[in-house]
Amino acid sequence: MNLTHMRSFVHVAELGSLSLAAERLQVSQPALSRQIHLLEEHLGVSLLHRTGRGVVPTEAGERLRESAYGIFEEIARVERDLAGTGQVGRRLSVGIPPSASATIAGQLVESYHLRYPAVSLQIIE
Repeated sequence: MNLTHMRSFVHVAELGSLSLAAERLQVSQPALSRQIHLLEEHLGVSLLHRTGRGVVPTEAGERLRESAYGIFEEIARVERDLAGTGQVGRRLSVGIPPSASATIAGQLVESYHLRYPAVSLQIIE
């Protein structure tokens, strides 16, 4: 199933209009209609009732729209989880003797923060 087609369908179902959804998605109305048609073909069901005033989701369309919200939330969660992969995170505590802290602590904190912005650095004398 194509996620772009699913997102397009959700916009159409929410707005009740192919032309408004096409405008919002910045695609032509024929291209949007084609995406919806391909999604309907793939699923083997009609997703929209076309009326003189626009479109309304069929029962299958309503079920797809509700499922799509969960799918989009899960995709966003995965993207958030993976966004920090490979990066150092959390908190680091560093002990420095009082005699050295005045001369190196400032530079240490600054350079470490530039290299590892997701790390909270705590200096302990």
